[in-house]
Amino acid sequence: MIRWLDYNDTWLAAQWGHPSALSAEGWGFQDVLFGKQPITLAQPLGSYVMEKVLFKISFPAEFHAQTAVEAVIQLHTQVEGRLDEIERIHIETHESAIRIIDKAGPLHNPADRDHCL
Repeated sequence: MIRWLDYNDTWLAAQWGHPSALSAEGWGFQDVLFGKQPITLAQPLGSYVMEKVLFKISFPAEFHAQTAVEAVIQLHTQVEGRLDEIERIHIETHESAIRIIDKAGPLHNPADRDHCL
């Protein structure tokens, strides 16, 4: 039976296999990149990513436009039948959304439409 240290330097009881990539003696991140000092984290490992992650919705919208599409879906019942009253739509976003999804010109296929504000 082999025991290894995990990232908290606690023993993983009765675990076969390889040491953690962080704490493996000689070649782990702690030894190689941090001069054998333990890695300290700004916050504990937990469920943060799963609680904050955005999941791709099942609508034709690129990820950077997802929240805008969600808003449109919620507002649709208030404006359907009155689209001719809409003078303009103003979108405020960040640079990466413009760079990634502001395709100009003809929209020839679903991928083009998916990447066009």
